[in-house]
Amino acid sequence: MSMPRLKILFVVSECVPFSKTGGLADVAGALPLALAEAGHDVRVVMPAYRVAKRYLARQIAA
Repeated sequence: MSMPRLKILFVVSECVPFSKTGGLADVAGALPLALAEAGHDVRVVMPAYRVAKRYLARQIAA
C-alpha cells in the first residue's frame, strides 16, 4: 500500500540557500526537498529578505 500524496507547507524564518543563521536553515532547505522527492507537494514560505531577493535575481539572470 502506498502512502497518499500530501500537500505540505513549511513556514520558516530562514532556509538554505537563501539565508542561514542556524540549524533551522539546514532542515528547512533539506527536508522539503526530500519530501518532494518522495512525491509530496511541498511549498516553503519565508520572509522576503534582501539577500533572498538578490539570490533569486542572480538565479533568474543566469
